[in-house]
Amino acid sequence: MMSLPLLLLVYPLAFACGAGLVYTGLRYFIPRLRELVRRQEDRTAEALRDLFYEEMSARNLVRLQLAGAPAAALTTLLLSGNAVFALVVGGVVFILPRTVLRLAARRRRERLEAQVLDFISSLTATTKSGMSLLQSVEEAATRMPPPISQELSMVLQRVRAGQPLERALAACDERLGIPNLSLVIQSIRVNEERGGRLPELLEKIAKSLREIARVEERVKTETSGIRLSSKLMAAMPLVIGFLLYLASPEHIQMLFTTVLGNLILLTVALLDYLGFAMIRKLSDLEV
Repeated sequence: MMSLPLLLLVYPLAFACGAGLVYTGLRYFIPRLRELVRRQEDRTAEALRDLFYEEMSARNLVRLQLAGAPAAALTTLLLSGNAVFALVVGGVVFILPRTVLRLAARRRRERLEAQVLDFISSLTATTKSGMSLLQSVEEAATRMPPPISQELSMVLQRVRAGQPLERALAACDERLGIPNLSLVIQSIRVNEERGGRLPELLEKIAKSLREIARVEERVKTETSGIRLSSKLMAAMPLVIGFLLYLASPEHIQMLFTTVLGNLILLTVALLDYLGFAMIRKLSDLEV
């Protein structure tokens, strides 16, 4: 046993080291962690604003994300007893909200692209009837469904705040970056600067975009078989795994209960994803 003088020396040193570690954590790591959380909240808030999800709180979503990942990992560890599998589940839960927001943004962008022709038709009809460009934009914002009506409402808010319509449309174009909509906005800006008959210009643009849409639809039809093959390839490991589980459950369970099985499972998932991404990239042709 340690002597009393040695204990009197060791305990204060241990306490001092522990206090030093706590101070270091409070002084250096916690502020950096808060900065990372703040940046994540800012990115999430920007994504929610772009999607017009004003009822959702970025702070609550980030807190749920940061708390949900450790909770899912701990629950998986307690149920399976496998640390690797628990880390994978926690990582999936952590990236899930960001992935959902990214998919929602892509879906919204596709809906905007599909509404460009309707927007041109609305502008053409209202400008032919004698309305000004601002009145035509207001009419489209009132009558057209989301998401393009939401974007046009933001343009009108900028105009009411004192910004010229051309600059408000340019800001919308810069934020969205949709090629077809950018063509329409740039044409409107050039027409306002140099003059000309806007309805005739919009009709020519609509005709060109319809031809582009026809070619894009043909490309989609021609590459539908490749895209179907990529989906079947991605689903095939799950189907084969299920069939093997019915034939020999103990061998499939090893993929989830051993470290080597986890590594094999992760490797298969990674290769499957890479193959799916490569095939989809080859079938995604630019028109």
